[in-house]
Amino acid sequence: MNILNKIILIAVLVLSGQSHANSELTLKLPTAVTSGEQGNIYVQSLLTEAFASLDIGIQFQFHDVAMNSARMAQSLRDNEHIDIAWLSAEHAKDPSLLAIEVAVYNNIHGNRLLLIRDGQQSEFDGITDLSQLAGLTGLQARNWSDYQVLTKNGLQINGSLSYPAMFKALRDGLADYFPRSVMTIQAEYKKQPVGLAIEQKLLLRYPNQFYFYVSPERPELAAMLAQGLTNLQQSGRFEQLFNHHYAERVKGLNLATRRVLELAN
Repeated sequence: MNILNKIILIAVLVLSGQSHANSELTLKLPTAVTSGEQGNIYVQSLLTEAFASLDIGIQFQFHDVAMNSARMAQSLRDNEHIDIAWLSAEHAKDPSLLAIEVAVYNNIHGNRLLLIRDGQQSEFDGITDLSQLAGLTGLQARNWSDYQVLTKNGLQINGSLSYPAMFKALRDGLADYFPRSVMTIQAEYKKQPVGLAIEQKLLLRYPNQFYFYVSPERPELAAMLAQGLTNLQQSGRFEQLFNHHYAERVKGLNLATRRVLELAN
């Protein structure tokens, strides 16, 4: 029996054999090393409403030391410091973790748009496949997961620059484009508007879902979370929560009309 089937079986047993009315649960969550922020408001809302659909109230505690994804995964394996993490789908292959395979970011996390030099849109207008894009130079940090995806798909990527230096290199004509998440590109552009623009025709897409993960020693928690997320999906509340937190971030990007270049991952 695979892990997903085990979770489903446990969910049936847990939800049929227990009453959660007016229950309270404290969840220990990680602090992200990239931002140092305690909490992701969207994720907290998703968790709160998922458990609320089971009549379980939630309180959050945050680990006081920031964690990268590897540390989060190890903490779950060891069943210490945190109860839940949201990590990329590649961790679902790890048999030492329990994955709840519901896309946390509603299937758009692997969508990338391009920051380009202002006035260079015409260089991208005629691009219809990756081989044409490969004739240009992109930017991405070598230790970011996107770097591996982009280079494996034959794109020419400079991975040697720091994040701030990438914007300067783009302005100075040392590179042609900088792929960014559809959920962050407008905010990044607003901070670095001089000499840059958001490319208007292309969308790079690759499988890059984020799932919730729990310790293999907490199958009952995985079962409850799986059922709660299913409840939100079936009621339409999952979509509402995502749109509430992210619709404004992608507004005006014309995602539906862009030319999609699929990347293998």
